[in-house]
This record gives sequence, structure tokens and C-alpha cells, in this order.
Amino acid sequence: MMCWLGKFKSGQEKQKPQLKQIIAVPWHSIISELTELGLELMLKDKFQPDKYTYHVDEEDWRKVVPCLTFSGEYYVYTPEAPDCDDYAKKASAEASFQFHLSCFECWGDSPYISPDNPTGRHAFSLVRVGAKDYRIFEPNAAFEEAGELFKFGDYGYKPDAWRL
Repeated sequence: MMCWLGKFKSGQEKQKPQLKQIIAVPWHSIISELTELGLELMLKDKFQPDKYTYHVDEEDWRKVVPCLTFSGEYYVYTPEAPDCDDYAKKASAEASFQFHLSCFECWGDSPYISPDNPTGRHAFSLVRVGAKDYRIFEPNAAFEEAGELFKFGDYGYKPDAWRL
């Protein structure tokens, strides 16, 4: 089965990866872990979209992330409507739809914040790879580091807020 996006950077088609094991993690555990890491939850107090979130280990996420990285052809930045949020939302939705996994939208510092960005922040994607262990990725293939998992702070990405 093909990833629905079909092509990534190289133009080669990608097969849907086989995942070893999906792990269910209670929503309250995710909130606690990310709060400990200094990230603010951008949802109303006590709001829980689901009882559980669903994750795989880092090895499996490395297989999935290219399928959650979308063509830079869709990138049309304007100061009035920066679209980085759209890429993060799309990655979150496709992770759930295609793989039954939880990929979070997050915001923070990145090397792509320009002086004309009204929020001074950039949206990208966040995944859990283990207990209290998270990685981020850029879902917009127009950026050099897109399609790979990396740690907080790598490439100048520093998340400070998140939501499902």
C-alpha cells in the first residue's frame, strides 16, 4: 500500500511502512511529560480529545515521518497567513488516518521565523518515541531538514507549545 502523499523529495514513490507495535499512552501521561519538558498545552483545561494517544518507537517513527512530509509546492507564505500551521495539522491528521498514530502540532522557535511573521513562531510536528522521550520534525519538504526526526534544539527548532 502506498502512502497517500505518494512522493517525497526524491520523487520516488514510498510504500506504507510496516510497524512493529503501536503503544497506547493515557492522555494525562502525555500532558505530564510535555509539561515537564516545558511545553504549554494549547487546549482548554481538562479537555481530553481521547482517552489514549498512540505511538511507536523511534525506529518506526523514522519509517513513518517521510509519509508525513508534504511537498513544498504547497508552501505559499504570506505575512497575513503563514501556512506552517497547515503542514503541522496535515501531518497530525495523516498520522492518525493512515497509521492510527498520534502526531502533535507544536510551535516555537525555528530558523524560519522571519521579521514579518506576525506571531514570531513556527509550527512543526512532535512525536513521542518513548517514555518522556520526544522528537520533532518539519513536515514541509521545502525545508532542508524536512522528513527526518530530530531532538529539541537541533537545527534551531525549540518547541514551547503543543496540541493534538
